[in-house]
Amino acid sequence: MNEVYRALEEQLPSEEMEILREKQQNWITTRDNRALQASKKYKGGTQEQLEYVSVLANVTEERCIELVQDYMN
Repeated sequence: MNEVYRALEEQLPSEEMEILREKQQNWITTRDNRALQASKKYKGGTQEQLEYVSVLANVTEERCIELVQDYMN
């Protein structure tokens, strides 16, 4: 994610990058909430943290693909 974001910082005009920064901040909140909700089904169990981290990774991968498709084409 960081590599994609840095590349976008170099490529996008400053106005567009500012809009993307706001979108990213909202996306981070959404990502964290999705992971938390998914992990709740395992609350108190050994699977809880694993589910949280797994959802974070999957959602982040999806976002990287979105960023590349939307901004790097």
